[in-house]
Amino acid sequence: MFSCPLALIGKIIPDLFEKFSLKSALAGAAFLSAAALLLGFALDPRAFLGNLLAEVVGVLVSVLLAVLVVERIIERERLRRWDLVSEQTTLTLRFAIIRAGVHVYLRLPAPRDPDADPYTLGLLQDNLLTSALDRLATATRKQNLPGIADLVSLLSPQMQLIRSGVMPQLLAIGNHNLIARLAALESAFQDLEHTAWMTEQFGGLAQTPDDVAGLVEAMARVSEGIDEPGS
Repeated sequence: MFSCPLALIGKIIPDLFEKFSLKSALAGAAFLSAAALLLGFALDPRAFLGNLLAEVVGVLVSVLLAVLVVERIIERERLRRWDLVSEQTTLTLRFAIIRAGVHVYLRLPAPRDPDADPYTLGLLQDNLLTSALDRLATATRKQNLPGIADLVSLLSPQMQLIRSGVMPQLLAIGNHNLIARLAALESAFQDLEHTAWMTEQFGGLAQTPDDVAGLVEAMARVSEGIDEPGS
């Protein structure tokens, strides 16, 4: 019954869009609005002005509410995405610290302290990585570990991951607490790298155990920062 009129409308509307551009449509709408405005003032200026002001206020309130709602939705979505980025970044950092700690732990002579194992306590048991690294730092301070240059080579990929992958994300997120701890870790690694070079040139140095322990302590402070609320 209604198929013919609907078909006719469906044919007319696309033709209208083809004949009239968006600019023409806007110009026509502006002309009609101006004509309606003039006609309203000509017929009953006072009543028309009252209705016009009410409409303007209603439109402004509607627009304001719409803007507030949209901004709230956008802000909530932005925070959700940054929370996801922050979570993934701290996980990446945690795994880098665990892998670096394991390289140091395996340099200890057997039998090794199981409570100083970063892998077992850090990956398999939550919130125990910091205590494991603190015990590892104490253990390394008592040992002159062999192959410091090799150890530096093993640690370098994890430090590079932290520099190129983690630090930029933390700077974008604005986690200044972890950034400061990572700066201390980078400084400790540079000290160890210099000690490894000096050891290759002049033999074993007395400060080597302290430099290794200092690096592990810096890793423990990073782990501590990861576990703090809000990280």
